[in-house]
Amino acid sequence: MNRHTYLKEADKIRAHADNECTDLHEISSPQRYHFLQSKSTRNIFLPDLQTDDDIFFRELMFHTELAIKDQELPYAYENLTVKGNTSFLEENKPVIYCTFHLGSYRLINFFLYKHKIDYALMISQKTFEAEEQRIHSIHKKIEEKYAHSIQFKVLNAESETVAMQMIREVRKGNSLLFYIDGNTGVGGTDRKDDKLVAIDFLGQTLLARKGIAFLSHYLNIPVIPVLSYRRTVAEPILEFFDPIYPTPETDREAYCKQTTQEIWNIFARYLKKYPEQWEGWLYANHFLSTPEQGTSYAAPIPIEDNSYYTFARNNYSLFANHQGHYLYHNQTTHCIKVSDSLFKFLNKIDQDHIDIEGKSLKGLISESLLNNLIQTSIFAKV
Repeated sequence: MNRHTYLKEADKIRAHADNECTDLHEISSPQRYHFLQSKSTRNIFLPDLQTDDDIFFRELMFHTELAIKDQELPYAYENLTVKGNTSFLEENKPVIYCTFHLGSYRLINFFLYKHKIDYALMISQKTFEAEEQRIHSIHKKIEEKYAHSIQFKVLNAESETVAMQMIREVRKGNSLLFYIDGNTGVGGTDRKDDKLVAIDFLGQTLLARKGIAFLSHYLNIPVIPVLSYRRTVAEPILEFFDPIYPTPETDREAYCKQTTQEIWNIFARYLKKYPEQWEGWLYANHFLSTPEQGTSYAAPIPIEDNSYYTFARNNYSLFANHQGHYLYHNQTTHCIKVSDSLFKFLNKIDQDHIDIEGKSLKGLISESLLNNLIQTSIFAKV
């Protein structure tokens, strides 16, 4: 496959992504929730980024689809530019590769296979169930391409026995590959426990997995941060950073925090350069350390008969799916399920930009519900 053919494939993927994103402002659009997620999380972590929300989301969907397709397109891995510190290739010892869902993030598998590095790949329960067979199938094709085999395993990061499995792999001489921004592990993405460490990420407190650094210290092997990104569509790059080595005299908890912070600091620099290439905008809200932020409210404010009120579209957005109708809080990313009748009422006000006099509102909505709508800033005084 040459560059021209690859770019034609990329154009097809872009056209498909654009087609999937034609009705982002329709409340029942399949992509509506993802669009709201990407918009909110981007505003939380990169509030100064000047971009059109719709264009950014289309680019995000394009890069997400292309990253998956790249593992089937020879041009991508045959023309992968490798940068940074690759001295680990000469040592042939187990390491922990730590990467993110940025750029063409799956191409690292081709690199490791090409260089005959035995390793185990950690993936989430959901990905394990959906893609384990596909991953093995792709590795079979890589094996045929490079005419050699390696020891390769796919491990479910949410399995109760995964820690022992990882330790066994390392003691066999195999390396480990983690996507740290998946935030998986026993308990999944919504976990909030002592296996997470609070770090600073772009001015926000983020709960990140510390198990990678813990394993590094426990097994006395280095962590190698690695990032994938595209300078242009047809220029995938894989950049390795200096290994982070544990030392026996370093306190394990301190090492976990320091190492995890360093990994995310590296990522932050590149995210600012290539923001539309990070899949994590679709779920980064799960990493925030204040999940209940915005859910405590002041005492109810009396409705003024002669004042006007409207739907607070700066605070909330509306979306619907097969599970029901929801209000999406634009600042905290929390979702509130509401009744069909209330949803239709709010949507009508939102779509037609209706302002309603206080005394009229009292006749349309029960006092308790109206107080709640005001208290939670769903309705705002004009």
